[in-house]
Amino acid sequence: MNSHRCPPLAWWCFSLMMLALPGVVATGFAADQEPNNRCDTATYLGEVTVPFSMNGDLVRVESAGDVDFYRLEAAAGAALDVRLQGASSGSGTLDDPFLGFFDSHCALVAYNDDYLESRDSRLVITIPADGSVVLAATSWSDSGFTGDHIGEGTYLLRLSPFAGVGSILGRVVVATTEPATEIGTGQAVWVYLFACADAADAGSCNDQVALAETTDGANFRFTRDEYGAPLAVGSYLIRAYTEGFGFKGQVGPFSVAEGVDYDVGTIEITAPTNIGSISGRVVDAETGVGLSGVDSPYASLELQGCSEEDGFVWCDFLDQMDTDGAGYFRFVPARPGHLMAGDYKVVVHAEGYIARDGPTIPQVLAGEDRDVGEIPLERYPIALSVVEPCEDLPSSGGVCRFSVRVANRTDHRPIKGAAWSIVHGSSLVAEHAGSLTGTTQFQTGNPIPTTLRPGASRVLRFRFFVPPTVPESSDICVTTLFGQNLHQPFFNTLAETQFCIVNGETGFSLVPKSAARELNKPPSRR
Repeated sequence: MNSHRCPPLAWWCFSLMMLALPGVVATGFAADQEPNNRCDTATYLGEVTVPFSMNGDLVRVESAGDVDFYRLEAAAGAALDVRLQGASSGSGTLDDPFLGFFDSHCALVAYNDDYLESRDSRLVITIPADGSVVLAATSWSDSGFTGDHIGEGTYLLRLSPFAGVGSILGRVVVATTEPATEIGTGQAVWVYLFACADAADAGSCNDQVALAETTDGANFRFTRDEYGAPLAVGSYLIRAYTEGFGFKGQVGPFSVAEGVDYDVGTIEITAPTNIGSISGRVVDAETGVGLSGVDSPYASLELQGCSEEDGFVWCDFLDQMDTDGAGYFRFVPARPGHLMAGDYKVVVHAEGYIARDGPTIPQVLAGEDRDVGEIPLERYPIALSVVEPCEDLPSSGGVCRFSVRVANRTDHRPIKGAAWSIVHGSSLVAEHAGSLTGTTQFQTGNPIPTTLRPGASRVLRFRFFVPPTVPESSDICVTTLFGQNLHQPFFNTLAETQFCIVNGETGFSLVPKSAARELNKPPSRR
């Protein structure tokens, strides 16, 4: 509903109101006719010249939301900056304006909500050849412009001439050497474009207009903002980042004129200096034998970088690797800024061994090669191993029967507990798409109570049903665990083992051990 308060059929009142608005030509106007909540009943504003502005009001009628449609005419080919402003900019009371642009036949061309950091809406439109367009004012989230919203309040609809730049371009380099080197192919580069309120004050450049990201070289070019609108004439600032670096490069503020392709030149990012390496060896705590990462027990390490904040020490994942056949490992930087000077620690895993945090590695210096020595792992008192996986299922599915051996490694005490198996199945397509569709996780049955004398072992048998609907290329991974305590084994786990099968053209087949380990890693660390 339009906010103009003229008496019905009082054309003189409506015309005087429009003449009071700066830059408005009141030729060809028709009185506002309600309802104007459909495109075919839009209020006709006639031919307008810009700048043009008018006030409006969305008023709910009973349970229905209001929509205001306006039909106007302007010079064909003219580019207009259309703003629908409300409470966010102090131009009205409408909390969340939603702007639509239709052609003269009421076909929706574009819409916008929440432009940049504001709840106001903005579109850059080009007047079509017939010189007629329809603009719609509604509230979030009425993308169908049917009144399906709960917003109400006043707003300002404003049209201004739009002048666009050609482009803003440049390149990013790493200034580690003389001369500065190009960013390597495959290394991520992020270039942010900000709009500036004051061409002389970098502190006024707070509205992020666009982001350019490349993993193939360091050249960038901006032609449109993140909403797809062309870049307007004005002042801008650029900040550049690259993978593994802190913020090191900035250009601006700078002003760009209409139609100009503005080249900011080269933005240099200074690469922090890496450490040399962190190395050591993972060994059996009892025998001192190195634990292999090539085959069983598949020893692996996670390298974390640590920092202190408000009295707390935080450690974040940086890298991972398997030991060699003799248990040795050596972490080296993979790229500039990957492993910088600072504090580190390693977390060590091996099948059949108790995982542990390795030693804290304080103050590793730039260029330093730090050897942490031997990291001993203690064996679990229980060992689990797969005896027979279900690797012969047809594509049509069936019963997966598998067996696992549980052994008491100690030579001095019996162990009482229970073993159980967890099945995780997923479609590769669903997993890559980040969807839960096609994934499942369940326990095969009740835990099997088990009592083992020192040095004794026992083979346990499990089964579950695989339906014929499992898609091709889906994988099924089975993890068997043993927990001490017959009554509460789930919180006292001592060992685990696993295997994976994959559905191929001729049926299910066993996934190699190394590949199965990859399937069971978190997706972000594969």
